[in-house]
Amino acid sequence: MSGATLLGMWVEITVTLAEVNGPAVTIEFTARDAVEEVARGKHSRFIVGLEKTAQRLKAKQTKVAGA
Repeated sequence: MSGATLLGMWVEITVTLAEVNGPAVTIEFTARDAVEEVARGKHSRFIVGLEKTAQRLKAKQTKVAGA
């Protein structure tokens, strides 16, 4: 894998869902220009439920308002 891409060159990015483990997901990606691969990586995230998150934030907002 090399580095920089010249200004004006296109870059193709491919993303693959590599793993799902409950709410945890891992994606892998590669990026390449017309000549070579210029980047590669892995990223892990958690999927959160909107309702549960909203409840937690509302409770936090209540604490801040009471302080």
